[in-house]
Amino acid sequence: MSNRAQPLVTFPSLDAEASRVFITSGSWDVRYLTTFREGDSNGCRIKAISDVGALETALKESLDRSSCRFFIIRQKNSWSRLQISHRGFLRILSDHKASAAFVDFVRAFGFKASHSDENFGGYSRQLHGREGQESIHLELCYNIRYPEQVGRDSEYSWVLRHMAVYHNYSPETSSSKWIVLQPSRPIESKLESILQGAGGLDCTAMVNLMILTSTEANWRAYINHLESEINSFNEKACCSRVGKTAPHDYSVAFSDSQELQVSRERLLKARSVIESSIESSIGIEAHLNDLGEFSEDPNKKSSQLELQNLRSRMRSHIRALERLLEVSSGTSNLLLKVMDFRNDESVRRSAANTQAILHATRQESEHMSAIAQRTQVDSRSMKIMTSVAIAYLPANLFAGIFSSSIVQNSDGKNTSSARHIGYYILATLVLTLATFSVTMTWERDLFIHILSRLRRIRRL
Repeated sequence: MSNRAQPLVTFPSLDAEASRVFITSGSWDVRYLTTFREGDSNGCRIKAISDVGALETALKESLDRSSCRFFIIRQKNSWSRLQISHRGFLRILSDHKASAAFVDFVRAFGFKASHSDENFGGYSRQLHGREGQESIHLELCYNIRYPEQVGRDSEYSWVLRHMAVYHNYSPETSSSKWIVLQPSRPIESKLESILQGAGGLDCTAMVNLMILTSTEANWRAYINHLESEINSFNEKACCSRVGKTAPHDYSVAFSDSQELQVSRERLLKARSVIESSIESSIGIEAHLNDLGEFSEDPNKKSSQLELQNLRSRMRSHIRALERLLEVSSGTSNLLLKVMDFRNDESVRRSAANTQAILHATRQESEHMSAIAQRTQVDSRSMKIMTSVAIAYLPANLFAGIFSSSIVQNSDGKNTSSARHIGYYILATLVLTLATFSVTMTWERDLFIHILSRLRRIRRL
């Protein structure tokens, strides 16, 4: 059967973001896988497609009946562009007769500078054409986010990966066309194994089940990691002492609440992603039922059971996440209360310390006031003693003068007389008054200043 080139379709929403979603130059990173059956042997051909010429060669190949064709398109990393040109991708969409529903999933890929457009998920099923027409085909597309533990040094040891799947089934030829965006290496390896053994058999159920089970495999370990985070904060909240301080008590800070909020956001996102995966599994089961109307699948019952078991595990993960969300909510409230109580305790201790300082200052002021009072008493005593000494100085001075050879009588002898005694008394009085007058005038301002300071100290 020849494979004529389909007219190139365009999608305005994808065209507007083409520079962000697709590379504009350089080699592509696209792998082309197709099943074949030759006699009693079956297998899978794998080719690397690096440019538009290799793509056109692959698209011109005729598909055998009941064969599968896969295009696996990669990114360099989770936030980089798809390693194919915009026109090359449209060429694949045209060949697969893909609808705009798949384009909505494609737009979630491409270059990003931050976590954005990561909430869109689910699936889309469509039936193109009418029964009895040769062009009828069934379409299923969905995206899956799943946890993966990273081996490199990073801020966080787990990341959520993203992949998208498109499937187009033609009842006329019982053939399938697939597009898989950014699968993990283990998923790609398992896909090759399935196709190697599928040969002329329809591998739709096996491929979808493999993708779902592979992306579900790490959820339990990731949830256990999140639980260990929540438990570390919960231990702080429940075991931190309040009222009584301990030398090795837990330190609780506002950063703990911030980190707990980040963990809660991871829990919420994980729950949302798993719910989306459950929706996708429901869509896949309905798609397999649709295929059953056109072909007999001997594994239909086992596929349905496997999908039911898978959803049961996913719902178990959701219950675990909801419990952790409840625990983290209580932990957050308790951490805030511990911080409030400790802050109140710090305020009370600061107030008590301030009161102690004020009390010590008051005692120091009283002590200084007592010292000032004693100094004033001592100063008054010194003043009295000084006044007495000053009063005796003139008398001593004139007594020495009159008893010396300076004052003599007519016969050259130092003899006292009433006249000399009168002179002595008069001179002593005059000099004493003069001395006190000069001393008081000189110290008046100093005495006034000292007295005013002492009065202020006494008032304190």
